[in-house]
Amino acid sequence: MQLHYGAIDTTPDTAGFYEPKLTELDNHFRELVETRELQCASYLLSRNGSIFACRSMGRLRYDDSESGFLPDSIRGIASITKVFTSVAILQLIEQGKLLVDSPVSQWIEEFNTPLHRGITVFHLLTHTSGLIADPGYFTEPYTRGWGDGASKGNWLKSVLAGPLQSEPGRTWSYSSAGFCVLGEMIARISGMSYEDYILKRIVEPLGMERTFFHVPSALHDQVCLTADWDMKRLQSVPEAEDRVSRPPRAGGGLYSSLHDLWKLGEALLNQGMFQGVRILGRKTVEAFTRNHLYDVPAFCWGARIPSMRYGLGIQLREEGFCSPQTFSHEGTGRCALFVDPVERFVAVYMVPSLVPFCEKSVFHPRSIMWSGLL
Repeated sequence: MQLHYGAIDTTPDTAGFYEPKLTELDNHFRELVETRELQCASYLLSRNGSIFACRSMGRLRYDDSESGFLPDSIRGIASITKVFTSVAILQLIEQGKLLVDSPVSQWIEEFNTPLHRGITVFHLLTHTSGLIADPGYFTEPYTRGWGDGASKGNWLKSVLAGPLQSEPGRTWSYSSAGFCVLGEMIARISGMSYEDYILKRIVEPLGMERTFFHVPSALHDQVCLTADWDMKRLQSVPEAEDRVSRPPRAGGGLYSSLHDLWKLGEALLNQGMFQGVRILGRKTVEAFTRNHLYDVPAFCWGARIPSMRYGLGIQLREEGFCSPQTFSHEGTGRCALFVDPVERFVAVYMVPSLVPFCEKSVFHPRSIMWSGLL
């Protein structure tokens, strides 16, 4: 299987990384591709701002055995979109336009009810609002969504229908619906559409040239696809979408590339700045990436965590070989962005597949990556 190499800034040895671990990582991914647990895989590793590994393997398309998945291929990043949403909310807080404890009802009238009035921006960012969790979060055999309400013209009422799953602030229940509400707030407060705000205030300033909500048609042949629905989504026409009655794509709508996601990771590693461009203040990043939950339990897809740790829209890591200060986000599009401030280490990887969740492709690579740090 051919291994494709992307541009690097330095050698693993200079970056303080044990180079044989890269071969081990390549072999790990290669085995998963050969056994069809993955369609393809790619990764980028950097330390102290210098990229020392960028590689890929496997097929770009599910229906094409010839096209290769390259280090600069574009892929839907699913829930990593939530990091962009969180950064946007924090920017608005920096501008004095809202507070982290502001009630959502201040901007969205549908929340002005006895049941929902207590939900704040903080609750949405930390997945403690009590709003509907993502389908399958409770490992329920028959899932229910909230998308049907969108076709009736009011997706917000669909999100708010029925009782809350818990009192706000009481439990951690992963809610993409809650992040769509944050996207709606970004649009109403900024006066721009959610998508335009993300592109103009985060993507463009960071020079993320391969990050889009709608990939330009000239780049369609560079997008990784794993199924027919992937193709249908890629070929959707922006002008034909009804973005008024449908929720903002704040929970999982972006496409991106390894190098672009690395730029976001570097900005957060460097306290809000990348190559002279600042997207957040230093103290804001500190608040973004520290724990804000105490004695808040989480079912967490059966993990049953007694006290969840979570930042203001970012996951905090203590397991494995990562430093305790490590923060990250993953996406069901089989991708991850990890930042370890102690080691000045950024890791991005994409592992597209249609196979049900494969921990060997999501969890195991981190052990190999972190064990290579010298």
